[in-house]
Amino acid sequence: MLRKPLAFCVLISVVAIASVEISATSIESNPNKKKGAGAPFQIRRGKKWGYMDKTGKVIIEPQFEAASDFFHGLAAVFKDQKWGYINEKGEEVIPFSFDGALDFTGEIAPVRVGRKWGYIDLSGRWIVSPQFQAASEVTEGLARVLYWNRIQCSSGIFTNQNAPLYVYVMPTITTALTSGCFPMNQKYGFIDMSGKFVVQPNLTRAEDFSEGLATFTVENRGGFRVGYIDATGNKIIAPEFEHVESFSEGLAAAMFNGKYGFIDKSGKWVIEPKFDVVGTFSEGLARVMVDAKTGYINRNGEMVIAPQFNEGWDFSEGLAPVHEAGQWRYIDQSGKTVLRLGRARWGFSDGLTVVGDSPNRVYMNKQGEVVAPYEVGSQF
Repeated sequence: MLRKPLAFCVLISVVAIASVEISATSIESNPNKKKGAGAPFQIRRGKKWGYMDKTGKVIIEPQFEAASDFFHGLAAVFKDQKWGYINEKGEEVIPFSFDGALDFTGEIAPVRVGRKWGYIDLSGRWIVSPQFQAASEVTEGLARVLYWNRIQCSSGIFTNQNAPLYVYVMPTITTALTSGCFPMNQKYGFIDMSGKFVVQPNLTRAEDFSEGLATFTVENRGGFRVGYIDATGNKIIAPEFEHVESFSEGLAAAMFNGKYGFIDKSGKWVIEPKFDVVGTFSEGLARVMVDAKTGYINRNGEMVIAPQFNEGWDFSEGLAPVHEAGQWRYIDQSGKTVLRLGRARWGFSDGLTVVGDSPNRVYMNKQGEVVAPYEVGSQF
């Protein structure tokens, strides 16, 4: 399923589940490792999580209630109702003392104690004391943080002192749909890895940095418009778009008058807005939809793989999963079929992908060989 042209600001009405068409598959998490993650792959056996190598050999026995990827040699895992961090030998490095924990994508990681998030370093030392209602992992040396005083949920309005614990996460389409909650007066800012604010928390809406720019949202003439700031908070691209994506390979998808195109870092249109649905550029190509069929364009806007697929996803490690005539398959950048696999909507990560319908998903390599079962758990 391709991304719907839906601006995040619409989620204010999604709290009431107001006629927004999103299928169940659209909020499934990608089960593959994050970009830049360490070698181990997550596995689940029964109700416990552990890790395997890319051959399928178990290297850390399943023993955790939840687990994340390895970064800087550490992974956040959940055990006995607390989060902590282990190394690639499965040894506890940072004690299990947190109510929430995210990845060390930088040299600090966000962790939650009670209803507040802060940041620790690789030794577990506090860099930023718990104070935020939500906090993101580091991207490009900066971390996005969020303050709010009140939150609107389907069950009522709460303050930051009495809201249910599950709402203390960065708001996304997924969290809005699953929790029915959305902050009413949110303020976003960015800190560096010393904990110092480099962009003060005065943005109504913002996303993480990518290629030196981050999106921000303003209310404009009764609606919402999106633009980009740099790492000092300066507005580099004016907020004149209805929806945008993060920059990837020098270009960003942007919507204007209901159509998507691609802009450069000056805000100039490189590919005119004429598509209803698009992806982001990955390995030189971006997926676009024409007459309800998906194809792929290059950075010049030229169609290099004709629109012919019912569904299509981004290229990863030279391959992209597509769906046509009731079958899933992987194509290369010429459009040639390389693999035919069942339910193959995720890209490859470190040579493996996850295919199949729940509960019979498996890890599979690029030769089409099953490496290990992938058991679906509460994280997915």
